[in-house]
Amino acid sequence: MSGIKEFEHLRIQLGAIESASNSFGESNCIGRGGFGNVYKGELMIQSKGLTMVAIKRLDRAFGQGDREFWKEIMTLSLYRHENIISLLGFCDEKGEKIIVYEYASNRSLDLYLSSTYLTWIQRLKICIGAARGLEYLHNPKGTQHRILHRDIKSSNILLDENWKAKISDFGLSKVGPANQQYTFLMSQAVGTVGYCDPLYLEMGYLTKESDVYSFGVVLFEVLCGRLCINNYNDVCQYLVGMARQSFKQNKLNEIIFDHIKEQINPDSLKVFAAIAYKCLKRDPEERPTMTQIAKELEIAIESQLAAHFDFGKLLHGCEHYRRRCKIRASCCNQVFCCHHCHNKYTSELNDPKERHKMVLKDVKQVVCIICKVEQPVDQICCNCGVKMGEYFCGICKLFDDDTSKQQFHCFDCGICRLDGRENYYHCQKCGGCYLIEMRGFHTCLENVAKNDCPVCQVYLFDSIRKVTLLYCGHTIHVDCYSGMLKKNQTYCPICSKSSQEPIHD
Repeated sequence: MSGIKEFEHLRIQLGAIESASNSFGESNCIGRGGFGNVYKGELMIQSKGLTMVAIKRLDRAFGQGDREFWKEIMTLSLYRHENIISLLGFCDEKGEKIIVYEYASNRSLDLYLSSTYLTWIQRLKICIGAARGLEYLHNPKGTQHRILHRDIKSSNILLDENWKAKISDFGLSKVGPANQQYTFLMSQAVGTVGYCDPLYLEMGYLTKESDVYSFGVVLFEVLCGRLCINNYNDVCQYLVGMARQSFKQNKLNEIIFDHIKEQINPDSLKVFAAIAYKCLKRDPEERPTMTQIAKELEIAIESQLAAHFDFGKLLHGCEHYRRRCKIRASCCNQVFCCHHCHNKYTSELNDPKERHKMVLKDVKQVVCIICKVEQPVDQICCNCGVKMGEYFCGICKLFDDDTSKQQFHCFDCGICRLDGRENYYHCQKCGGCYLIEMRGFHTCLENVAKNDCPVCQVYLFDSIRKVTLLYCGHTIHVDCYSGMLKKNQTYCPICSKSSQEPIHD
């Protein structure tokens, strides 16, 4: 198998892997599984450069070998999806069998089932991501085959730095039939106790619904904050039987993880529990498809978000924006209401060397004003579900609840503007946006929009105050110009030409 040419571009030298993993040192070990130990380290990856990776090293003592090694490489090289862990390379030198993956910095879901860190909304997002990944594997896409994972469990759902779910560990997977008269396989049962489909265990009857059953077990683990098998006082406690009974008796509240009980909206719980219960049906034909599961989980999160979506709208913010979050400035690592507040603060610092302006596009973290949780930039709070800004621009990292401003993103300016896209056009020479009726009827000066106001010295390009164009082509804030007129100052502060009858932006 080592001579298969189509995988040659993925081959990584053993020496590079040993160097990256500190010779498979214990300090680099981040996990252990049925294939062997997993290590982290930095490797030079083609097209990516120096990259943190996960290095899975085969240990034959655990029962897996060459078959599982090559099966995983072939599967991951053919099936690529944002919710499936990415294969970066492999090594089969000197008897070693090593697979290199993208590094999921938050490790696996099983480690967080009983953690108070994961909120109900975060748990729902993880479940949706995993469902989409499995849906992709099950979808034959017009062919006569699909991938059956055969070992879906919470420890095989990895989480990246943004808590996005990634299905992993394809060593036990099989190619199953699709779009044929018979869409099942007879196979010796493999997998993990507690997650396996009972029909598959008893009869070797393998279908895509076998994965669905396992996924249902994971859903109840997420809801109950525990693994599917607990050992309490040398007695095994099985979650599946408990979950089925609690659902049928309408007593789910007794087994839900205490930390998330108060967070869950009843409508969200109803949808989530119903689809999880259907996954555990004994008859495979009564189980839902992964497409149906993903849709129901979407409804569950929509129900959850609807309960808190508009809480505190227009009640928070600063003089510049009404919003339900603050932003962490990457430049100085401090939290501010907005970039204007940051720029005002830093412009007043005593040391000129410390004065600087924030680059909005560099903002990576925001703090929800409602629940005080800091998180990656997004419109919806990952903790409480509140919409942190009715208007949200992912490019500018701009949040604003006051949509009466008619915000829009100008791709030519590279920033957000006010008063409606349909009312403005971008002048390439001036470098700014102007009222549509002024196209061809104003004096153009090179990059004039990217200057400070000659009166108040505030940068005009991204100012939230109204700006005016003077006859001479220079720009100025409307309120500053009005102040000039009240003092009978009718000449441009820059070129001294008459500024009467200005053109308004």
